[in-house]
Amino acid sequence: MYLVLIIAAGTLAVFGANVVFEAVDLLLFVLSGINVTALAVFTFKHWEVYKINNNKEYKTAV
Repeated sequence: MYLVLIIAAGTLAVFGANVVFEAVDLLLFVLSGINVTALAVFTFKHWEVYKINNNKEYKTAV
């Protein structure tokens, strides 16, 4: 499936269909936004656990 899409995009690009590149740019922008949002949610959820565990280890070491 992926190979077919790449071949189709390459063929359209050769014949001057710039819409393909605009669609791919838009798709990459949306996907990168989803990835950044997922990283932010993951970080904020697990940062509290890290802080709590780090404080416990510091108190037991001192």
